[in-house]
Amino acid sequence: MLLPLFPTTPARGRRPGSVPLLLLQELARSPRQDTPDILQSRKSRIVVATESWSNSMTTTEPIESHAVHSQRMLDHAAEMIEQGDRLQASEKIWGAAAHRVKQIAAERNWPNTSHTDGWSIIQYLRRQTGNRRIVDLFGSANDAHQNFYEDRMLLDGLTDKLEGTRELLALLDDAHRTLPSDLPMPDDRHYRNRHA
Repeated sequence: MLLPLFPTTPARGRRPGSVPLLLLQELARSPRQDTPDILQSRKSRIVVATESWSNSMTTTEPIESHAVHSQRMLDHAAEMIEQGDRLQASEKIWGAAAHRVKQIAAERNWPNTSHTDGWSIIQYLRRQTGNRRIVDLFGSANDAHQNFYEDRMLLDGLTDKLEGTRELLALLDDAHRTLPSDLPMPDDRHYRNRHA
């Protein structure tokens, strides 16, 4: 009797996304006593199970929304500053800003798969709103990102970056809320050519 490759209830101690134990047992079973038909059936089951397991490991959508990530990172940055962890505070400040831009891009169906796309969106929103502060504050969050690698910024400087990022998120939310929903996708070739 062949057992199913995936149990209907998770095996005790099995982590989500781990290779199912029965799949491993099926792979380890000796094929010596199998007829060609049984062997082909086993191969097919292994391929299907492996593809199913592999596909369950990733998703095209984030597990949580970018807005949730952005707020959580902002909160974590404040905690890291209180604990004196400059590196983690730096990266959380950047992450809060980057995820808010990703949220806007996702909701407006704009591409945002690179650092350059994020900057293009920021430049575009600055032009649409006329508010230069958006670019300055995003640059400040980017400085915090750089500090993650350099560790040269004091806690007071990171506190300023955190407050600037809070202001940036409010400006981005306001721009996203007030600009027309059918605003075309940013096409900032000038920025891309200068910074590619």
